[in-house]
Amino acid sequence: MRLVIGKPGDLCVDVDEPLDAGTCSSMRAGGVKGVFRYLSDLTVSEVATITAAGLILYFVNHSRLPGWIPSAAEGGRDAAGDIANFKHLGIPVGVHMFFDLEGVGGASPSNLIAHLDAYASAIKAAGYIPAVYVGERSLLNSVQLYALGFVLYWHGASHVEDITGAEAGPECGWSIYQASMVDIPMFGVTIDWNFISGDFHQRLPVGVAA
Repeated sequence: MRLVIGKPGDLCVDVDEPLDAGTCSSMRAGGVKGVFRYLSDLTVSEVATITAAGLILYFVNHSRLPGWIPSAAEGGRDAAGDIANFKHLGIPVGVHMFFDLEGVGGASPSNLIAHLDAYASAIKAAGYIPAVYVGERSLLNSVQLYALGFVLYWHGASHVEDITGAEAGPECGWSIYQASMVDIPMFGVTIDWNFISGDFHQRLPVGVAA
């Protein structure tokens, strides 16, 4: 297993279902370059199946249930779980790990920032690269997003807004855009389309391949 950097213009999908060899082959034939999978759902066998098909495998964690309440302690626990899963799967250090930021409940921005920074700090200390998917009800504005300990930003398909209502975006820009707001049945599974763009510093996601 080796580290691979995505390229601007790469067509990717994110999937909340296990993938078999036939599905991966269909995706590759259909022009898909990479797959975002939920880290905690993966098995050693599925990692091998995805990468053997010639796809780049990227990692994201499951969002918490809508209305979740953040804290620094919980952020550390989220990171510990993801690091343990990386080690169980044999994923080399140096890949991006995306935190799924959406559906935040009645919390102050400071508590959310503490949660996310605790998460990012622990992921970085373990040798992985902290990154974040920004979806609906992410609570933070552009300035707060950019100040986080993450180094790569993925724009969710929902309308990501500042508190003032303007379209949000970290100062560094977005490296990945999710294109579909509704899950799409395709390749025998349900997908969301994503496009890799690279941010203003040409930073791109790092995944694994065979």
